[in-house]
Amino acid sequence: MMPIVLSPDNERFLCSQIDAGRFNSANDAINELVSQFRVRYDELREQIEEGFADIAAGNYTDYDEAGLRAFFDDLVRDTRQAACDNNDPA
Repeated sequence: MMPIVLSPDNERFLCSQIDAGRFNSANDAINELVSQFRVRYDELREQIEEGFADIAAGNYTDYDEAGLRAFFDDLVRDTRQAACDNNDPA
């Protein structure tokens, strides 16, 4: 058996989830959370490997400082426009 020491904040959260009926016990909660972590970890590793493969295949864009600044300016503008469009009652 592996002893686990949680921070007081995490212990309170875990107890609140058990009290709310989300988990039957601390063991159930830890097992579920570790399982979820493993799934997310595997997804991130896959995305990283895909990114490295894209770089190796030349599927990327090089930016100098001005180009990167323009990219982010466009991104901010487009995001603001999309937010305005989503709030437009028309």
